[in-house]
Amino acid sequence: MAPTPWPYRVEATCDLSNWFPIFTNLTIRGGQTEVSSSPGDSGGVTTYLRASRSSFQDSVAYGYRGFDVYGNIQSNSVLQAVITKTNGQIVAFSLTNQPGGTLASITEQLLSLINSSPDLQGNDGLVAEDLIVDVFGEPNFNLRARSPGLQAAAIKVYLATSAMFYVDPWAATTLTQNLADLQPRNHLYLSAGLIPLQLNFSLDTSTLSDGFHDLTAVAYEGTSIRTQTRTTLPVQVHNSNLSATMVFTDLSYPAPVQRLYHVQVAANTNTISAIRLFSTGGQYGVVTNQSSATFTVDGSTLRAGLHPFYAVVETSDGLRYRTQTQKIRLVNGP
Repeated sequence: MAPTPWPYRVEATCDLSNWFPIFTNLTIRGGQTEVSSSPGDSGGVTTYLRASRSSFQDSVAYGYRGFDVYGNIQSNSVLQAVITKTNGQIVAFSLTNQPGGTLASITEQLLSLINSSPDLQGNDGLVAEDLIVDVFGEPNFNLRARSPGLQAAAIKVYLATSAMFYVDPWAATTLTQNLADLQPRNHLYLSAGLIPLQLNFSLDTSTLSDGFHDLTAVAYEGTSIRTQTRTTLPVQVHNSNLSATMVFTDLSYPAPVQRLYHVQVAANTNTISAIRLFSTGGQYGVVTNQSSATFTVDGSTLRAGLHPFYAVVETSDGLRYRTQTQKIRLVNGP
């Protein structure tokens, strides 16, 4: 059969209901992958297609084929197996049923011959496994290639019987029952966006409280939300003369988690309505109607780790100031 760029399988049937494979095309192995993107009618390329690798990758799955033996076995019934390896070598077995023998016993003997054959022990051979005998005494089993991939599964097996008992499949077949798992594959990634994407944003700082803020830009690559990346720019806003300071009076870096620590916050005006201290989990404490405050921080409530601290002071006429964020690492130990 002539090679084609696509995999295919030829099947045969005697009753238009039961189909049996007689040939599987394997020429897709080693195929190269080439992708490209074009803008079409748009002004520029915004959709991109790329492959994870330049060629198809062989599968790591092992090819197999299931076989059933059924019917009425007789004395002197014959069960044969003809195995054609991928290099063309033929390995054949033939068994004659002995008086008192059963479908299970003659099948077990055949599988034993297959598994002990020196010609089938190499990487281009096969192994017989998963023998199961149902309640009617009819066995079924799998033949599996000893090497992974579609090429190793190209080994052919033909089982034949004498009259009154049968095998399924009855035609010569490859170990490609799991063909979808065996076919070489590649990954194609579709993404959308612009290269590069430059945007300008307007920010009304009058809506922000005085003090320190972090402006963070988040970008997504266009294939998945998991491709997120970000960059942060610290800024300081001055809309009024309000300011405040935050000082750790007795805290080292790193600091033992088992101790109590004190954070002092002081504003530059007496018209303060509230001083709020924030850390991991949100607001840690608040003091009202004071221009300065000292907060006690219990390290055991925060637990070990890196913790940010900042304070927000609020005046009675609606102004707010946020101090610069400071990070403290609490550790287990004395």
